[in-house]
Amino acid sequence: MKNNKKLSFVERIVLAILEDSKRGTFNSNQVHRKIPIDDDIGKDQIFSALLSLTQKKRIVQPSKGHFQYISPETEELFKVIFTYSGDKLLKNESGEIIRAPKEWLRNFLPDDFVLVSYRTKGKRKEVINITLKQRTPKLILGELDVFNGNAFLLTEEPGYPDIKLQDSLTDDLDGLKASVEIVEFKIKQRHPVG
Repeated sequence: MKNNKKLSFVERIVLAILEDSKRGTFNSNQVHRKIPIDDDIGKDQIFSALLSLTQKKRIVQPSKGHFQYISPETEELFKVIFTYSGDKLLKNESGEIIRAPKEWLRNFLPDDFVLVSYRTKGKRKEVINITLKQRTPKLILGELDVFNGNAFLLTEEPGYPDIKLQDSLTDDLDGLKASVEIVEFKIKQRHPVG
């Protein structure tokens, strides 16, 4: 464990008990029962250690008097994949698939490589942050939709949103097939630019 040098002896024992437990939350009495009888550690020392660990953000207090271990953050490279049902998921090199909130994956395209920060809670991974690492350039096929100089490519490939074209086109190109490469897709942008 990192940062254990900054913890006192009692805090390290309490943290180890919470980390090793399969159960969710503990109060100070339950932690005290797990400490061997021959140790001279009182309940008040355990309670102050629990509060200290909470302030150091090593554990959380979901309800008054109950404490829970927080696993440290892990960063890993994932690939954004698109399912047949229309969902975007994250897949790592070993083939493990995790879900992230839809609004977080909205501005990522299929086959993008992203760096994901997450915490493990049992078998589940709680995603904390997602950042783009690499975008694979790709030509996207679709049909042009031109109106008053504004041009969009209505994509035929699943997982790709409609693409706004940088160049203004004439209305007579409306309905033609075209291929476009995405140039940018910023975070609060509704459509990628190609």
